Parts: sequence; structure tokens; C-alpha cells
Amino acid sequence: MFMKKGLLTLAAATCLFGLASCSGAPSTDGFDPNEKTEFYSMEDECEKIEQEIRKKYGGRIKAAYGCSLGRSFVSLLIQRKRIHIDHGIIGSSDMDEAGYLVAKIQ
Repeated sequence: MFMKKGLLTLAAATCLFGLASCSGAPSTDGFDPNEKTEFYSMEDECEKIEQEIRKKYGGRIKAAYGCSLGRSFVSLLIQRKRIHIDHGIIGSSDMDEAGYLVAKIQ
């Protein structure tokens, strides 16, 4: 589920940044062309992410960033309160690609 540091070929454009210089990026079942998996539910994917964060980072990460479908994962992880995320950053694919003025208007 978790890719090694430096690999950013992610489905759903979700990135999780861990402690200090550690970083991880989850691949979402059913969206990663390198895996033969099927997406079942947001809750199922969040449970897998939470388990990995508890195992690798003691249940606490500095920040979680998500855009597009990834922003739904970040929001749900925060709402579930099963791990601690210091900062949740929610992006929008529309605003990420827009210039400053257009993003401000949107």
C-alpha cells in the first residue's frame, strides 16, 4: 500500500508527510496501475492508511495533503480521529492549476 520515499506515481494524488524527513505516499486500491486491486470504500482505504501510520509513525503525522479524490481522504482521516494529523492541507485540482487571480475568484 505505501510506496517508498521519492515515488510519486499516485492514484488520487494523495501525499502524506510524516515525521522529520520521513515521507510516505499511499496508493489507493483500484487506482494504481502497478497493483491488481479493487477500490471498495473510502472507509476501507482510510483504515489501511491509519494502520500504516500507526505502525510506521506511532499514529501521528505532521501533515496530510490531498487534492482531487485525495482531499476526501484527508478530510475523512481527520473526521475519524483514529490517528493524529497536525496539519490537514486540502487542495483542489481546479485551484492547483489556476493562476493566482483565478484561484482567488474560485
